[in-house]
Amino acid sequence: MQGKRRGILVVVVMVAVVLVLAIGIIIGHFAVPKTQSYQQGAEDESISEKLIQEMKAENIESYLRDLTAHPHLAGTAADLSTAQNLSEFWKQQSFSRVSIVPYRVLLSYPDKENPNLVYLLDSNGQTLHRTQKMEKILRPEQNQSDVVPPFHAYSKPGSVTSEKLIYVNYGRVEDFIWLKENKSMNFNNTIVIARYGKIFRGDKVSNAENFGAKGILIYSDPADYAIDGETSVYPDSWWLPGTGVQRGTVYNGEGDPSTVGYPSLESSYRDISDRSEWPLPTISSHPIGYNDAIQFLGNMTGDVAPPEWQGKLSITYRLGPGFNNTSWKVQMNISTHDEYRTTYNVFGFIEGSVEPDRYVLIGNHRDAWVFGAADPSSGTAAMMEMSRAFGQMVKQGWRPRRTLIFCSWGAEEYGLIGSWEWVENFVKNLNQRAVAYLNVDIAVQGNYSMRASSTPSLHKIIYESSKKIPNPNPEEVKSDRPSLYDTWVNSFPRKGSQPKLPFINAVGAGSDFTGFLQLVGVSSMDTRYTYNTVSLLL
Repeated sequence: MQGKRRGILVVVVMVAVVLVLAIGIIIGHFAVPKTQSYQQGAEDESISEKLIQEMKAENIESYLRDLTAHPHLAGTAADLSTAQNLSEFWKQQSFSRVSIVPYRVLLSYPDKENPNLVYLLDSNGQTLHRTQKMEKILRPEQNQSDVVPPFHAYSKPGSVTSEKLIYVNYGRVEDFIWLKENKSMNFNNTIVIARYGKIFRGDKVSNAENFGAKGILIYSDPADYAIDGETSVYPDSWWLPGTGVQRGTVYNGEGDPSTVGYPSLESSYRDISDRSEWPLPTISSHPIGYNDAIQFLGNMTGDVAPPEWQGKLSITYRLGPGFNNTSWKVQMNISTHDEYRTTYNVFGFIEGSVEPDRYVLIGNHRDAWVFGAADPSSGTAAMMEMSRAFGQMVKQGWRPRRTLIFCSWGAEEYGLIGSWEWVENFVKNLNQRAVAYLNVDIAVQGNYSMRASSTPSLHKIIYESSKKIPNPNPEEVKSDRPSLYDTWVNSFPRKGSQPKLPFINAVGAGSDFTGFLQLVGVSSMDTRYTYNTVSLLL
């Protein structure tokens, strides 16, 4: 276990090093020494090596342990506390300026005194099964009072009951169409149940709404989240246990839902009288674990689902509508409510010595649904160590050519809210001054290989950076893959490329680069260390 943890920390460092080298290329190989003018000074390429040597895995471990000690949901006291802690950390690094920028935005929370619950009821209204209020505690450190109960942010609240439960596979448009055209399924006034995967959960809710359902349950099937079987799950492996529930937003937009198209300033107009005016779901939704899902799916009637719709629960998946006992009902009691709260962005500035009005931005969000070990705290810890290394260079008299801005975003999980509102707020400035935005949402989700997403303008920079980093895996080095680039191109080759190149995904949406790319057109990238997507091994 100690060796595995050490290996994970090493790959977090590798992600940070890739970003450091990319930053170096973007800002002009880092620097003009203070003793020389721009015209006289040569680019000091040794700075990159000094920065790499400065970064320590043990520091990242310490940051990550602190960041994941307690839940830190957006809009809570913990959100402010983590912002203040990071602000103090950056002030200690001798940054030119550090600031906390608050935004009061529309967020969403369940009622802890009246948590969301789903019931299977008999003909007399008696409870046959009730979903869990909270997840089972599997490790002592999980036992904390500020863990939020399972919920979908921005779900419509209320109580919804139906005798008709329909299994809709992944809840894609094509799944609904197949049921409608091949099984003559009528979704009006039904509750549907879908499994997580393939598409964003908010799209599943939107699809259910568009086809006439009045509620949707979304569960994690072992076929997608417990590949090695239900007996090989957390805490004994990395797969999801049956009591595990995926929280998340079902808002199909970016930024504060109540200020679409303009920033959430104190002076901003908001019409709070009618929720239907906002781009939010109009049906109820709720996430459940597969231990709960089997109680509903295992009692359903109707045709057997197609082979490709069969999951890995020990049942025959049926389509419905309804249950073997036609008088049984499913009832959703959803207490989730919208609420204005304040979330916080934190910024650390290292002013450029030659082009201070040109910005290279490095960002990560801070908020998490619960503890956020991988998403986002592995990225936060990596960014903190990067910033500390840069701070050490600043203390020695170094400054970059262009201004570096380290960004810590609030309320990303709800819909990229902190970053989107800030970009909306400063869209004109960023349009003129931002050079590139480098994102590290999840620094590590495996130790197999690096993975990158980017606009084409940054591809060459990413390739060049990864070639300079020694491979941390000795077995890979033995296989004549001495650099991070060599492992990357071997693990994720770009099809048809000559010479052979690693595959780089396109960036579009899904993390804090979205506002920079879509609102301003800033060149953006996101990188992480990931697992083997074929064998699904770490």
